Amino acid sequence: MPLPRFRIRTLMITVAVVSLVLYGHHLWRLSRHYSDLAWRYERRAFGYQEEIAMSEDFFEYQRKLEWMRRPVFEGSIEQVRLQKTALWQFHLAERYLRAARRPWLPMPPDPPPPE
Repeated sequence: MPLPRFRIRTLMITVAVVSLVLYGHHLWRLSRHYSDLAWRYERRAFGYQEEIAMSEDFFEYQRKLEWMRRPVFEGSIEQVRLQKTALWQFHLAERYLRAARRPWLPMPPDPPPPE
């Protein structure tokens, strides 16, 4: 029984298929990494929100939850710092969720944390 012929075309097709599989695996891992980062930043932001809620009246805090849509920073210096940090964490979570949905796009560096 003769051996099948090995041609350059066969080699090129094999290389193309292997590279597509490897690139797909890379994109899948990158998407999972971005999803994990988004989840962490969201958890941290909720932690900051809980700190803010514990430092003031709960019902007053519920009324002020609108600051995430339209940030208005008020309260003591510490509360304002916590509000800015929580908002920064939410923005990072949104960036990483977007990056997880489209891992092939370039990801610019994270913005610096608020002062």
